[in-house]
Amino acid sequence: MTWTQGMMATGLTGDALTEHMVSNGSDVTLSGGLLQFPFSTDGARCLVALPGGGASIRLINSGAIGVLYAHVAVSGTPTREIGLLTDGGETTTTARYLRIGTDRKVKFYDYNGTLIASSSSQVSTNSASPSQIVAIWDCLTLGTVWVALFFDGTQEVGVDSTETPGVFVGGGGSGGIVFGEDLPAGVNCGVTMTARYITARTTSNAGDAPHTAALPKLLGVGSYVPVQEGDDHAWANGTTASPNTYQDVDETGTNDGDTSRIADIQTTDPKTAHDHLFQHSTANPFTTETIVAVQTKHIGRLNGTGKNYCQSLLKLAGTKAAASLLVIPPTLTTNYGPGGTVVAVTPSGGSWAVSDFDLSGGVSKLQWGARSIVQSGVDTAPVITKYLSPEAIYYSATLPLATTPTAGGLAGKTVTQGTFY
Repeated sequence: MTWTQGMMATGLTGDALTEHMVSNGSDVTLSGGLLQFPFSTDGARCLVALPGGGASIRLINSGAIGVLYAHVAVSGTPTREIGLLTDGGETTTTARYLRIGTDRKVKFYDYNGTLIASSSSQVSTNSASPSQIVAIWDCLTLGTVWVALFFDGTQEVGVDSTETPGVFVGGGGSGGIVFGEDLPAGVNCGVTMTARYITARTTSNAGDAPHTAALPKLLGVGSYVPVQEGDDHAWANGTTASPNTYQDVDETGTNDGDTSRIADIQTTDPKTAHDHLFQHSTANPFTTETIVAVQTKHIGRLNGTGKNYCQSLLKLAGTKAAASLLVIPPTLTTNYGPGGTVVAVTPSGGSWAVSDFDLSGGVSKLQWGARSIVQSGVDTAPVITKYLSPEAIYYSATLPLATTPTAGGLAGKTVTQGTFY
């Protein structure tokens, strides 16, 4: 499979900032393992970022297939449609491509707000038993955008929009696509929404099309607190001296900022990239599942502007590998913000295996941490205040094959157990 996997908001980290990954602010909070979207509040920023390869993952893109996953529930019937997938660079009057309607059904729209298709089922009002939504935008199989929806494991929509990707996306594309939306001032939807396991993925390989290869039911697990340093603990600046520096990033719940932190401050050339690793002691939760990717999330900042930050670092079976961050703290300032990346392969370059998450000697075989970025003439000054264990994105079951996309005019539109207009 050749999917680009986006980060997942699992709801497991205990901190909303590490979940929604929105550097310029979000009103989403976290409680009981569920992200809380205050859609009942006027003008609330109800956003979760959907980062992918490089900048923002483009779910609706010519020559590609995009898939959105989420488990969602609402507190009641919305008085205004809730944007589930919107273009973060646009106003909320346009580019609201997927919504929960005032009938609690999931609806596809194009950029201009033309209704393309609707589910037949309604989104759950029980946060303990949310609806499992898998929405698909196929801009690869046909010359037009074909949308599909799996609702609690059953396909309910399969529709050719008859619009090219350019028409479907319209004026969108100037900003990163996000889950949720930024409500206009004075506007609310009359209900709150809870969600978890929010992620996105894309592919440009026709062999991965959902009518050809079954999509996995993606979940996430991890975010365990570190209990000791890993094989490297070279970040010498922090609240606690090594070998107990892990205590500075092991907090549960909301991060406490500078109350506890680790840092690597280098101002004199030649500089040396320093590695710092951690280990946890939580037993392997996996047995026969398939691990798609591993994501790291932390909260950090620079100790001053115009300096260098760090890379995410993993070590397994004696091999280390650093990866560029897909999400970095806001423009690398002295303000704390989210940092993280998705790693599709092990440090040695192979596929992830269940055994990679075993314990060895009572601590995790998989070690995680950071490598400072060094450059002649530029100070190295990354600071990290919270860094729980990597989260594995996995599946143990797949969805049924989707219906085969069929081209045609309005009369040629197809639908499975749903409605279209």
